[in-house]
Amino acid sequence: MDPRITFLEELSLNAWPGHHTVLYDGWLLRFSEGYTQRANSINPLYNGHEPDLYRKIQTCEECYTSKGLPTVFKLTPASVPSNLDEVLNSLGYAKFEPVSIQAVALDELQPFLSDTASPGEDSHVFRESQLKPDWLLAWLHLTNISIGHWANVEKLLGNILPSHCFLRLEEAGQTMAVGLAVYERGYVGLFDIVTNPAFRRQGWGRRLVVELLRWGQAQGANTAYLQVATPNTAALQLYAGFGFREVYRYWYRVKALAKV
Repeated sequence: MDPRITFLEELSLNAWPGHHTVLYDGWLLRFSEGYTQRANSINPLYNGHEPDLYRKIQTCEECYTSKGLPTVFKLTPASVPSNLDEVLNSLGYAKFEPVSIQAVALDELQPFLSDTASPGEDSHVFRESQLKPDWLLAWLHLTNISIGHWANVEKLLGNILPSHCFLRLEEAGQTMAVGLAVYERGYVGLFDIVTNPAFRRQGWGRRLVVELLRWGQAQGANTAYLQVATPNTAALQLYAGFGFREVYRYWYRVKALAKV
C-alpha cells in the first residue's frame, strides 16, 4: 500500500465530500443521491478483517441497490486487497477510463505565482470562503449540470470542512472562469475548474489556476494537486505547462443495477 496515494485519496475525499459516508471494514461507502461517481462509490483505502472478499462485495452491492444506485468502486494502485480489481472484473464490473492525479511543489511555480500579468486583487477576481449563489450558478451553467442535480451540488459543496476558496474571474460583468481550491495538511487541491466556452484559449484557465494556487500558498500550502480525466487533452496540456506531474491514476469499476 503506497502511503502517498492513500494520503492524496484522503485529501480528495475531504475536498469532495459525499452526503453520507459509511465505514465498512476499512472501506468507505459514499452516498450522494447519484450525483457523480466520486461521491457515490466505494473507496477501498484500508485493510479490513472480513476474510470473504466476495461476501464483502455482495454486502456493498446490497447497500447501493437499496438506495437505487449502481455499485461503483473507485480503485487505485493502493486499493486493498491487491486483487480487488481482478475480482471485480471477474464479477462483470465494467472499467471506466482512468483519471490522472497530478502534483507539483509550489516552489517550482514561483515564476507563475509572481506573474503580474495575471489578475490580482481587482474587481475581476472574486474569492469566497463560503458557497455563494453567483459562483454556484455560474458553475452550474458553464458545466451544463442537469437541473435535477442542482440541490445535490449545493449540498455537497456546502459540506466541505477543510479551508476552501470558491473563485470566479469576471470581465465586463461576464463570468470567464470558475474554480475551487481546498487546503489541508500542506496541500492545496484544485477542483471544478471550468472556463466559459466562448472565451477558451484566451488565457482564462491559466489565470484561474494561478489565482487558486496563490490562495493556497497564502494558506500555507507547499504542494498542489489536482485530478484530470485522461481524455481531456486541453486540461492535460494546461497543467503540464505549470509542471504538474502524474503521481498515480484511479479508475472506476461499475456494476449496473439489474433491470426489473
